[in-house]
Amino acid sequence: MCRWIIDTGTALERGANTVLLSSPNRELYKEFLKLQGSNVLYMPIWTDDEIEKCRSQVFPTIDLGLVRALRSRWGNIPRYVLEKAANVSAQHSLDDAISACNWEDMVTCIADPGVAKDVSHKLVHIKVKDDQYDQMITKVASSYVVQKMEAKAGYELVQELQNLIHQSTWAPKIFSAAAGDFFESYTHHCLQHGGFFKVRHLCSSLIEETQQETELMLHLSPEIHEFRKVEDLQQQGIRAYYVSCIDTFPSMDAKLQQPDLLILITIVQMSVVDLIRITAAARRQLSGPKQRLYFSVPSCMFESFKFVDISRDIEQWVLEVPWM
Repeated sequence: MCRWIIDTGTALERGANTVLLSSPNRELYKEFLKLQGSNVLYMPIWTDDEIEKCRSQVFPTIDLGLVRALRSRWGNIPRYVLEKAANVSAQHSLDDAISACNWEDMVTCIADPGVAKDVSHKLVHIKVKDDQYDQMITKVASSYVVQKMEAKAGYELVQELQNLIHQSTWAPKIFSAAAGDFFESYTHHCLQHGGFFKVRHLCSSLIEETQQETELMLHLSPEIHEFRKVEDLQQQGIRAYYVSCIDTFPSMDAKLQQPDLLILITIVQMSVVDLIRITAAARRQLSGPKQRLYFSVPSCMFESFKFVDISRDIEQWVLEVPWM
C-alpha cells in the first residue's frame, strides 16, 4: 500500500494511506475528516533523547547548555530549541506570545486548541496520553511560561487559579494537567516562604482513628535545588528546598524539602502512588523513625482528601495550601 503525506494541503481521496500534517487548527483538516476511514492522531512532543540525537547529528555546533536553557523556556520543541536557536526574532516570539495572550486566551487553548489563537500554541502544548496516539491532554509549555503568566495575572492570579481548579473538577480530562502546572508553581511560593500550614493525618479505612487537624511549621527556604532522580539529592541543610523536574503524570509531581519532609502536590484525589519511586525517595531522604508523606492540596480538597494506596511504613498527611 502506498503512503501519501500532505503538509497542510488539500487532501483528496486516493488509493493510498494518506497522512495530513496539520496544526491543531480544525479549519485546516475538517474536510479531510469527512473522508472514509479518516481519524485524528496526535504527534507526541519530542523526548530529551530525541532532542539530543538531533542536536548531535544535525546541529552539532549548538552548545548543549544553550539547548537546555531553551528547552526550559520552550519545552521540547525542536524548531525553537534547535533550528532557530540563534534566531533572535524567533526567540523573542515566545515573550511576544505571552504579551499577546491573556488568561482567557490560555484557558481557551487548554479547553480546545483547535479554536485558540495561533500564538497560544506556543504557551500550551499537546501531550499524547498513550501509545495509541488518539488521546491527548494540554499542558503549559514550561515553568517559564507558568511564571510569566502568573506575573502577568498579578493580584488576580489567585482568583484565576481558583477558577481553573474549579473547571478541572468537572472536566478533569481537559483542565487538570494545566491547572496542576499552575497550582504546583503557586504551592512552591507558599511552602518556600514558610509559616504554619493546616495538616490532617490520613488513616486507612481499616484503622479507626480520629483525623484531627493540627499545624505544621515550615522554615523559610531561600535555596532551591532541582533534581531529576533520587540519586541527585544531597544534604544541603534544613532550609534547602528540592524541586523535581521530572514530569510524572498530570497534576502531580514530587517535591522534597530537607531534612524530613516529602511533599506531593496534587489537585486530584489519588488512588495509588508510584510505590517504588516514592519509597526510594523517602528511605533516602527522610530521617527519624516515622517517615511522613504530605499531600499538598487546594483548600477545597483539604477536608475530603482520603488515604492513598501506598506503602504502610510511610505515614500519610494532607496539607492545605491556603489562598494568599
